[in-house]
Amino acid sequence: LLYRFGNRIPGVSLRKWMMVQGIIFLLSLPWLGLLINRILNIAQEGFWVAVPTADSALRTFAAYSGTSGGLALWILLMVLGALSGLPGKTGFGRKVFNEPSKKDEGWHVILLLLLVLTPILMPYLISKFTTPIYIIRSTIAAQFAFYLLVAKGIAGLRWPVFSLPALILVVAVLLRPLVTEGYVHRNAADFRRVVDYLMQNASDEDKIILCSHGHLNWPFNYYAKKQGLRSEILKINDNETVPELLNRRRGWYVGLTNRKDQCQHVLQALLNVYTQLELKDISARNIEITVFIDER
Repeated sequence: LLYRFGNRIPGVSLRKWMMVQGIIFLLSLPWLGLLINRILNIAQEGFWVAVPTADSALRTFAAYSGTSGGLALWILLMVLGALSGLPGKTGFGRKVFNEPSKKDEGWHVILLLLLVLTPILMPYLISKFTTPIYIIRSTIAAQFAFYLLVAKGIAGLRWPVFSLPALILVVAVLLRPLVTEGYVHRNAADFRRVVDYLMQNASDEDKIILCSHGHLNWPFNYYAKKQGLRSEILKINDNETVPELLNRRRGWYVGLTNRKDQCQHVLQALLNVYTQLELKDISARNIEITVFIDER
């Protein structure tokens, strides 16, 4: 909105900006040791983050824009925002954009592009060649610069018949989640219902088996402790420990349906060793439960 309706863009001193970044870096040094230690622990113990693909970058921009269907429009506007800062425009460019580039505007655009691409490309490349660390929410530093480039693309269009509808559309898309979903994530896994079900059907001697990854372990343990689930909870991530788990008892395997590929080997190992029992009807959003018994 500021780019669309503002008349002046304040100048930015690159030297002052670099100085501010240096101060921020110095202030972050006390946490550098903790970060390195965390990375080393992840490298030794493993982590639940999958190796990113090209689709991961697209899903990142879709998360910023609040839509997948209209992502092409957002990318187009971001590209137009980047092109609007070129020092020299072609004849086509002079027809599309409403004014020539201002002095030093190219540096402003380059800075915005760096702010967009660096938080995305750095963890992406690290994840490809060392340890997977790419998580969309960790790239949020790029989101504001992305919005500025999109806004600059809208503001630079010559024809109001295009710029005003584009502005209305992107604002409407950003507001859509608040209108349609409020503050409730309707596709979230229903851990509370699953724990209630286990408290009613699992005995204290039964064992709860979780595939060991962060999306499942933390929220399940939270509700299990809060609601007083007394069955032993086991976290496994390999096949070798499966034959020794149940010791002639029942086991309840709990997994996330949207991350089934990460834990399929654990479920298959359980099916190979133990006898699957019939499960009473349960409908829990994005969670699957399988019950086994050791009859060996």
